Amino acid sequence: GIQAISPIVRSPSAGKAFVEVVATKSVRGDLRFLIDGKEVGTKAIAAGSERPRLMQPVRTASFWGAWLYPAEDTLPANGPLAEVEFAYPDRDLGFLPGGEMGILIVFFLASLVFGAAVLKPLKIQI
Repeated sequence: GIQAISPIVRSPSAGKAFVEVVATKSVRGDLRFLIDGKEVGTKAIAAGSERPRLMQPVRTASFWGAWLYPAEDTLPANGPLAEVEFAYPDRDLGFLPGGEMGILIVFFLASLVFGAAVLKPLKIQI
């Protein structure tokens, strides 16, 4: 299962709360968030050797967040949660950089290389 190993730490001035959870065995499912016993949101979580095809670290209520993280539905816009985020460890990608910034860098560089490669065959002059 999943265990909360730290109490909820609140930062009222920032409007944030933090809690650390640890998976004690392989698990795949939804983590439910309750306020006064009422469920106000969920977040998909996976731990163990079996990886789901789509897994995202953030579930948000914002329009742009839905574009950046489309694997899960958005949180209710008028609900008490604006965003739920997990800090998963980065996967080992060999020589490629990990994390969101690494993906952006690799995509940007690959776009430049592809663009340069098609200049001559398409007879484009700069």
